[in-house]
Amino acid sequence: VKAAARHGLKLRQNYNREAPRLARQIGRYAHAKQYKRMKKALRTLRSRVGLRRGITHGLRAMSRRRSAIEPAIGHMKADGKLDRNWLKGALG
Repeated sequence: VKAAARHGLKLRQNYNREAPRLARQIGRYAHAKQYKRMKKALRTLRSRVGLRRGITHGLRAMSRRRSAIEPAIGHMKADGKLDRNWLKGALG
């Protein structure tokens, strides 16, 4: 429910009550090692809340920005002699 609210999805009222109940149920099934039932409840929860697999638009944009900046950071480190300190060993 909180994830849906964060992404701006409006849920029907009964889903707002059903999602926390399903989440508790999933935890109970996992604890009792009833994995088939857990998977079914998890599938139901995902369909109710509307979670989709994969990377979100915001995360994709952040990774693109990061990958664009990464080579520049690497060159600055190499040119400015900011590599590992080989005197400190493997962690240096």
